[in-house]
Amino acid sequence: MPVAPDLLNRWRAWEIGGAICSEMEAAALFIVSSMLKVRAGGVMQMHGIGPVEPLDNLIKVAIGGLRELIAMDNSSTKK
Repeated sequence: MPVAPDLLNRWRAWEIGGAICSEMEAAALFIVSSMLKVRAGGVMQMHGIGPVEPLDNLIKVAIGGLRELIAMDNSSTKK
């Protein structure tokens, strides 16, 4: 493929920048949060592989993750 080296170089640039996701919007969110030294997270749903989860389940996962982060923050500030 004639553009393969360019694509690999672009992917390496994202990795060097700290990208942990190639999902378009989340990747930008993670890069900016990394630069600002703040937390960011995302709940992604894949389509086309297995059953599609209801949105309620994704919201529960996100809330559970936030609760864990809050608990971790609270325990680290008490030390």
